[in-house]
Amino acid sequence: PGISMSINEITTEMSLADLRRGDIDIAILATRHEDPQLLEIPLYREALVLYASEGHPLLEQERIDSLMLRGDDLWVLRSEHCLSGQVFDICRIKTDFSACYCAGNIFTLINIIDSQGGYTIIPEFHLSMLAPEQRSRVRRLEDPEPVRTVSMYIRNDYFREGMLNAVAECICDQVPKEMLDERMAAGPIRI
Repeated sequence: PGISMSINEITTEMSLADLRRGDIDIAILATRHEDPQLLEIPLYREALVLYASEGHPLLEQERIDSLMLRGDDLWVLRSEHCLSGQVFDICRIKTDFSACYCAGNIFTLINIIDSQGGYTIIPEFHLSMLAPEQRSRVRRLEDPEPVRTVSMYIRNDYFREGMLNAVAECICDQVPKEMLDERMAAGPIRI
């Protein structure tokens, strides 16, 4: 009570810089960062899955290995998004992609794929927000399945344990229980 909250979507680098300066209290990131000034609190793990347009040749495959992925019809978010770097790592692609959607919205990216063709890699968390017909165009990647950890980061001197737990609880209430980090499922965060 009495606390006003502001939530902003900014790049990973800006989040980390703001956090180190104390301009923000918490950063939620889907990439790992080793920094002696910061404490990482893993929230959940999610697979990264393939989403393709109707009739795409990859949907004919029973198993999809990352070596099968090419850049000629891959759509990604702009490079500031950690997801685009994760996609390039999974696909082992440097610059031979044909299109780069320059905005921060996965759902617009999915709509582009639905209307223009091609494929992308999306976080598993987004699957529940897809229409049933869209879910039929999702495939898991194998050997190994790409997974990322979504974590909260705080400064080592952060002391608002109640606020930290309130934010963690709000996030974890939206995440399927099987995706939660075992420490989140075990109870409140102690700092």
